Amino acid sequence: MKWYQFSPSDTLFFRGAEPLAAGMDYEVSLAFPPSTSVISGAIRNAILAQKNISIEAYKNGHEISALIGAYGEEAPFKIIGPLLRYEGDDLIPAPYTWFFESDAKGSDINIIKPLKIDMQTREKLGLKTAGKLGCWPASSNAVKSIGGSWILLQFLSGNKTRFGAGRSIFMPANGMDKLYSVEPRTGIAMHSNRTVIESQLYTSRHIRLNRQVSMIWGIDQDCGLNKQGVLSLGGEQRFGAYHELDKPPDFPEGGEQFLCLSPIPVNDASSEALIGSGEIIYRGGWDMAKQCHKDMVGYYPAGSVFNKNINHCCVAF
Repeated sequence: MKWYQFSPSDTLFFRGAEPLAAGMDYEVSLAFPPSTSVISGAIRNAILAQKNISIEAYKNGHEISALIGAYGEEAPFKIIGPLLRYEGDDLIPAPYTWFFESDAKGSDINIIKPLKIDMQTREKLGLKTAGKLGCWPASSNAVKSIGGSWILLQFLSGNKTRFGAGRSIFMPANGMDKLYSVEPRTGIAMHSNRTVIESQLYTSRHIRLNRQVSMIWGIDQDCGLNKQGVLSLGGEQRFGAYHELDKPPDFPEGGEQFLCLSPIPVNDASSEALIGSGEIIYRGGWDMAKQCHKDMVGYYPAGSVFNKNINHCCVAF
């Protein structure tokens, strides 16, 4: 396993799945953190550039396919992450199965970790849910999930239940002002020949990581990527510098549950293993190999919790 740190030169743009067509809403949603497929695609493109291999040669079965996968097929390597690194500390998406009292005051957040609930108890309490109910937060007050927030990796395991806002937990309600900001951008639609389509404007939102924040991710095998270099990540040709890390993040040694670090596709296997999740997000994109739109796919967001490691994108805790 090799780990890399990426620092963007400017903003990053990870768009949602909305089509941009005349007469439709021109607000493009933000999809952050990016899926592992976005990162693996960026890595493959970087490797081709570093080795001066043209797209045509790659299409025609260049030997680099043994390391990065054939053109139009999935990469043979797995991506773990991404995590955020802030002032030397590693941050991960917070579990959707952890809660806090929604009317809590002050800067410290008391986390309520749910208790397992068996079928007998569920029937005794008269609880009925659309999906499986395997745990329940023990609180007499209204609670909300901390999913969608970021927490220090070192606190994923252990018995810590008190988190400091802006120090060990970073919540969207607080603006995430110490990690990143969201910037609105306005653009104009273009024809395939790069001329302007009159009267067709759209608005997108870009992520700007703060100066002391970077992204890190792992690759489970050697794919030929240089130890350091430049890669383009996300839309609009956004790029940044990366380098290989000497020391990997310090993950928990193990556990019975698995936290996904990036969005995971909704399918029979992931749904069967799901313990807790936030709202399903939908993503499509453009298939460069087939020159057509990808199928729209639903994803469980980063921070969803499963009872087994799904797609090798999860960490045990």
